[in-house]
Amino acid sequence: MKLATLTVMLGFAGYGFFYLAPVQKIANPPENLDVPGYVYPPSYQEGGNGLVFNCNEKFWACVNSEAYFQCRDNMNWNAAHGRRHECYIANVYATELDCEAIQIYNTNTDVKTDFCNY
Repeated sequence: MKLATLTVMLGFAGYGFFYLAPVQKIANPPENLDVPGYVYPPSYQEGGNGLVFNCNEKFWACVNSEAYFQCRDNMNWNAAHGRRHECYIANVYATELDCEAIQIYNTNTDVKTDFCNY
């Protein structure tokens, strides 16, 4: 399996906090995931006001609506097929700054992520 590694900057510009998170996308997906209806997790590259957790790489991300809904669809597909979550939707906030504030809080307080072990 080939992996392409990207670096995503997550942070809160107003307070000068930035976290560089490595993100790996599967270049050639495993064959067992190549089934009808499977929805891949989002790329986490486009910032927005939707808070999600990447269960594969273990980081919080604020994403746009397209990535948020892709995460939701991936989460629902995995749950319906008895697989552990790859992406978990947490909440949608009024602004991207609100989302980033909660993202930082969740990261700094080591919020439980038991939801990944569905």
